Amino acid sequence: MVPSSADQVEAVVHVLERYGLYSFSILASEQKDSDGFINAMKQATIYSDSHSFWAIRYSLRFTKESQNITGTLQHLDGEEKVIILHCQPEEAIQIFEEAHTYHMNLEGYAWIVAEEVITTDERYLASYPEGLIAIRYMSTMSLAQRTTTAVRAIAESAKYLLNDQSKTKGKLKNLQEPLSCNQKPSTLRNLAEMQLFEYIKTMND
Repeated sequence: MVPSSADQVEAVVHVLERYGLYSFSILASEQKDSDGFINAMKQATIYSDSHSFWAIRYSLRFTKESQNITGTLQHLDGEEKVIILHCQPEEAIQIFEEAHTYHMNLEGYAWIVAEEVITTDERYLASYPEGLIAIRYMSTMSLAQRTTTAVRAIAESAKYLLNDQSKTKGKLKNLQEPLSCNQKPSTLRNLAEMQLFEYIKTMND
């Protein structure tokens, strides 16, 4: 199971801070999960204690067409040395093969990849550069345990919200989908949604 964007971004930011890599660019495919990853990266740097040091130089999207990938790397060539990659393995090998053409996989470049890029397929690994930093979520809990915990958190949050009539003031009927723990409270549409958001966040703290 691939971890949430928030969990992956927390690990990526930790690595960047540890090595003082405050300037970086993000390369992401057009897959739907990339939006959440990019937004989470931007939010994490904005609200970091060292936010004044961060600089996301480029946030670029690419498709599987080789011409698009070539243009993307040409845009970065000579401009950026730290690159965070979020895509699928079959897309990653195209990126890395093009990066080899522009000598962007040599010493002086740092490639950090999200868990989606990780694979054990030798056909893909042959194109992966040496020194690649891969973020992988390790949990002592099984998928069944994590699912049980998530369902319990949502159920308990909903119970507290339903019992808190003084705050919802009859607006529960306006509760709408979707909600995300990555959202900022100010983006929620009404009081009921904001209360549920806060309850779920509290349950996960």
